[in-house]
Amino acid sequence: MKSLLYMIMSADGFISQPDDEAPLTDTAWAGYYKFVHVHGNLVLGRRTYDQMKGDWSIDPLHDIFLVVLSHHPVPVVVFATTPEEALRLIAEKGFPKALIGGGSSTNTSFLDARLL
Repeated sequence: MKSLLYMIMSADGFISQPDDEAPLTDTAWAGYYKFVHVHGNLVLGRRTYDQMKGDWSIDPLHDIFLVVLSHHPVPVVVFATTPEEALRLIAEKGFPKALIGGGSSTNTSFLDARLL
């Protein structure tokens, strides 16, 4: 299965601030949501999912297949404990590509497993 990484990074190489905030413009959010909807699925790490859920930025993604990468069950969503399991779950739903949406630990786990 082909997997794609969608990551917004600042000019100095950071994907979020030290407090995990990612202060994106409305234009950046709109581009992100559009790209995710084109693919119909998304893999997020637990911290990124909790952050997006907490500030409601997850709401526009209610109609996509979301997999949260976590070592502990995540209520109400599909979760996987490894990148390989996340890809398997997405493939089982018939998607030709998996979209990886962060955060840094999730991105690194897919890179380390040579899945990007």
